Amino acid sequence: MCDTGANKSPQWTRMMRAADFEASYKNMIRIKKKLQTYLPSALALFWFIAFICYCGENPNAGDVQMLFKPKWVKLLPPYLRPEKKQMNELEILRTRYDIPHDALALRIMSSPATTRKIQRQSYEYLRTQYPELSEKELLKKVLISRMMAPPSYGITEKEIDQAMENINSFDDLCKYIISFDEQEPAFPDPLGIGKRIDEILIQEELGEILGSDLQS
Repeated sequence: MCDTGANKSPQWTRMMRAADFEASYKNMIRIKKKLQTYLPSALALFWFIAFICYCGENPNAGDVQMLFKPKWVKLLPPYLRPEKKQMNELEILRTRYDIPHDALALRIMSSPATTRKIQRQSYEYLRTQYPELSEKELLKKVLISRMMAPPSYGITEKEIDQAMENINSFDDLCKYIISFDEQEPAFPDPLGIGKRIDEILIQEELGEILGSDLQS
């Protein structure tokens, strides 16, 4: 007898949606690893050369007209692409310092602001799938989904329970996850360009938080 999907249980549907979300996240990791292979090993040299070449602020640097999405935007998974305002600001920054498209895309994916964005998407998704969970239980589920997804940190269930003793809000959760990400080697940033990228990206999250507060 052919299964038309009518008899599929809500649990089965939630499992399939969770699998789709996990597959999308794994695809993002694969893209990140692929981009890393194209980055020069001596990235610090690039920033130094960019500084020498760009010895003064270009007065036309802000006049960036994007008739088409830049290449770096297309390198990002759709759910990680910034809003139009942030996209324009990032493209102005990229043009000003002649940042390679793949380097900018990788820096965006490794930004703490992007980590928070991913966790917020996971939080909102799991909240709709498990409305019966308390806030603490929901935060724990988000933490488990992150720690078990690649790149896995090999954290044990006991360590997760211990971590949850100090996680009482979404901000606490993000700080804990970001602390793991910060253990990875950071790219040299003598000009503070990476910091500026983070500042631009965080504007989007602040806008989303403000919008959700106005709706509630």
